[in-house]
Amino acid sequence: MLRKIISVLLQILFPRVCPLCGMILPKRLKEADQPPFICASCREELSFLSEPGCLKCSRPVPEEEEYCEECKKKKRYFNRGRALLLHDDNARKILYDLKFQNRRDNADFIGYEMARQFAELSGRWKIEALIPVPLHKRRLRQRGFNQAETIANAFSYWLEKEAGMKIPVDTRLLRRIYATRPQRELGPEERMQNVQKAFRADPLLPANKSGYGASCGNGIYQTVCLIDDIYTSGATLDACAAALKKAGIRHVFFLTASIVP
Repeated sequence: MLRKIISVLLQILFPRVCPLCGMILPKRLKEADQPPFICASCREELSFLSEPGCLKCSRPVPEEEEYCEECKKKKRYFNRGRALLLHDDNARKILYDLKFQNRRDNADFIGYEMARQFAELSGRWKIEALIPVPLHKRRLRQRGFNQAETIANAFSYWLEKEAGMKIPVDTRLLRRIYATRPQRELGPEERMQNVQKAFRADPLLPANKSGYGASCGNGIYQTVCLIDDIYTSGATLDACAAALKKAGIRHVFFLTASIVP
């Protein structure tokens, strides 16, 4: 009861606003109420990804195609991935405000929607840990937080609350060891070169007779899921997946908030 009272008081003092139109959202007064993250009319404007999509990265493709042009041409280190939204003007605003305007409520919205859309998929992939794409310590100091980690924490929270799935967020396993140029400033080939050796995963520990897995805390991972905000060329996620597989992890999937068409 005390928790509910505190929750309502916080909503009165710091009301949530719609991430697109800025309207003050209704308060969540009962446990059964849906979390008020976005107004109903703005939610209708979002471009949630649907089939058909590339079997590797989920980018929209013609019905007769199985893979997008980039995944046909490049070796991918990640096994497979999915994005929540198409990266149009609405998705761009939500993620830009999260990343550069410190609108962390937007991460809660993304995490909630990802939990609703990807809970069954996370179980099918047998994900043992969520790995946010790390920022270099210099960029982290400048921004104050890692938007991928904020999304991962929200996704993990809502997975447990809505689907009863406990998948921890691991921020120690993967590190960014080089400060790279922002990917948005670069072309496709430059993106790949920019992040090629930027990441390192901790050394592996023996897991069981069937293979090896990376260790963190008391757990041994065979399968992990990278979390990031935007999928553009896939270069960053590929570099992360390569580092994780070099450390002994067998399967690396990814989930992102949006994907550039």
